[in-house]
Amino acid sequence: MQKAFIETQFPIARLSAESYKERKAVSGQTLTGLGKWWGRKPLILVRACILGMLMPASNDPKKDREIFLKILTMDDDGTWQRQKGEIPVKAWREVAPAEIQDKYFGARGFQRGISDEEKEFVLAEIWEGLNEEQRARLDEQRKRSIPDRATFDALPYAERLDFTERPENVCGPSEAAWQETNEHLATSASNLEQLVEQLGKRNFGHVPRVGDAFCGGGSIPFEAARLGCESFGSDLNPTAGLLSWAGLNLIGGDKKTQNEVAAVQSSAFAAANKQIVEWGIESNDNGERADAYIYCLEVKPQGCEYYIPLAPSWVIAEKTRIIASWNRLEDTEKLQPTIKSVDNSEFKLHKDKEGATVVDGRVIDPFDSSRSWSVEALRGPDGLRRWANEDVAPQQIDVFQERLYCVRWINDRGERRYAAPDEKDLARESKVLQLLHERFKEWQEKGFIPSRQIPTGGDETERLIRTRGWTYWHHFFSPRQLLCQGLIAQELNRLATSQAAKAFSLLTVARLANWNSRLCRWLQPQGGGIGGGVETFYNQALNPLFNFSVRPLHMLKSAMPDIRNGSTVNSLSRINVGDARDIKHECDIWITDPPYADAINYHELADFFLAWNQKLIPDVFPDWPTDSRAELAVRGDAADFRRSMVEVYKNLADCMSSNGMQLVMFTHQNPAV
Repeated sequence: MQKAFIETQFPIARLSAESYKERKAVSGQTLTGLGKWWGRKPLILVRACILGMLMPASNDPKKDREIFLKILTMDDDGTWQRQKGEIPVKAWREVAPAEIQDKYFGARGFQRGISDEEKEFVLAEIWEGLNEEQRARLDEQRKRSIPDRATFDALPYAERLDFTERPENVCGPSEAAWQETNEHLATSASNLEQLVEQLGKRNFGHVPRVGDAFCGGGSIPFEAARLGCESFGSDLNPTAGLLSWAGLNLIGGDKKTQNEVAAVQSSAFAAANKQIVEWGIESNDNGERADAYIYCLEVKPQGCEYYIPLAPSWVIAEKTRIIASWNRLEDTEKLQPTIKSVDNSEFKLHKDKEGATVVDGRVIDPFDSSRSWSVEALRGPDGLRRWANEDVAPQQIDVFQERLYCVRWINDRGERRYAAPDEKDLARESKVLQLLHERFKEWQEKGFIPSRQIPTGGDETERLIRTRGWTYWHHFFSPRQLLCQGLIAQELNRLATSQAAKAFSLLTVARLANWNSRLCRWLQPQGGGIGGGVETFYNQALNPLFNFSVRPLHMLKSAMPDIRNGSTVNSLSRINVGDARDIKHECDIWITDPPYADAINYHELADFFLAWNQKLIPDVFPDWPTDSRAELAVRGDAADFRRSMVEVYKNLADCMSSNGMQLVMFTHQNPAV
């Protein structure tokens, strides 16, 4: 059997640079807009692996490499072909009106916290307000940002990528490159799909079938389908199955489907927003609307006369040097917050954790730093009270209480200000709780908010039960979060009729959960910016927080999934939810990145999303299970792990054509695994 290119060589350095560029795009990556998954493979890496397995190796390794790079537009001509001229952000800022500069631009460009949608809107607004002379000047800036060819080719490969589109965003190699490729490979292709088809038929007698038995976020089945392969993806977890299905059928779907699901999402958000406005729970008497809420826990240790608000830092906004401070009032055991702007010297002290009330696992008295209490000891010898299903906020008997201490308001002119909550704000908080209680039972029964218990015994979930007393997945969310996200889920369920729209609704609810939970930190961006909440899974764990951010409904719009980066894929592709040991689907090529030795506890983390979708999945995918089936997950590093891996790969070998190939990606830091 003739060896494949990937068995003889692989251009690691250039692929690493391209993969890094793709990762740096963050929300601009093709699949990340659908929702959170851990360890998605860069699409350029998947593309290179598939082509490397299909392309034969000849007796001329140097020529093989040249052709391989040409196919991927990673040769010198290909990277120059991908070069793009962009107007520098500095140039946009210079021509923008003062109010747009103040609102959207920081010292180094766009302020952090500005979404991609807002950036596009702002640039379009600036362009519309320019005269012909100003537009010509910006166009000249764009041309000047492109280096000449000699300068471009002299740059190290990684630096060239600063001026280029990603390979997936161009139509493929040039006509001349295709001519040279066809001569070397004895093909007659003019695009990647034709090349893949011809190489597949030569190797297997048909269009290649590519499978991934641990598809996760769906990178491998999606990229295989985009190359024209008949792709198959399978995963034990329904959340992974949903993401992979959406990659193929929504991002890879037709424009009509994409427009339909976007319209349903937009209408649902508009209906929910109308209800929130009518309730008046996000607006004040000044005509402002809440732009962010910041909460903290508080505790009253033994021997202390007042509740101590807890946070590792009281910095709120760096650009305007906003901090929170605390004051004692007579006849109350609750401290009162003051939100204020301070001078540079005082702000620097707060940046250095001055005034922090939680340090190294100890609660610090804000008025007497010599007094402190162990957080662990405060939980008591028997641990915290276990919350019941009906609990959505702490009870008076609980060790840890919860309070709102800062609201960011925004007016019609886009001006923001921070303020401590007043009596009317607290009254609105009470109204939120009342509105939620009125709908709580019905919404749980219909699946609009979670009703599942948190399983015991997991590394991640046990920590939450021990440190917060939470026993149900909805305890991860504050009353305001449950009310807003339950309302959106209700409206999506009412409006979605097709399978695509219903699936997109599941994605929407899950993605909002990631961006709006009690585990969302309040981020004070470096170098200016407006600040904002960070997603729940900014790392690979469930992290209990002492202070957290909550998005009001109008700020949830930017967190919704989008499918703007559409790509047509092979319609014969399919997704399965099941155990890799039970797969019966035959493939010519298996590309897998299996779980290794509990590097990431997928089965626990994904339950966070599954809790929101569990009752609604059967209406969209009747044949899918609705639990993560953690007992079947391949994990650990002992005999059971090794035995499970052998069973999986024996089955994949049985489900492979006689001259098929397998590629296993090893992505664990410990080589002993």
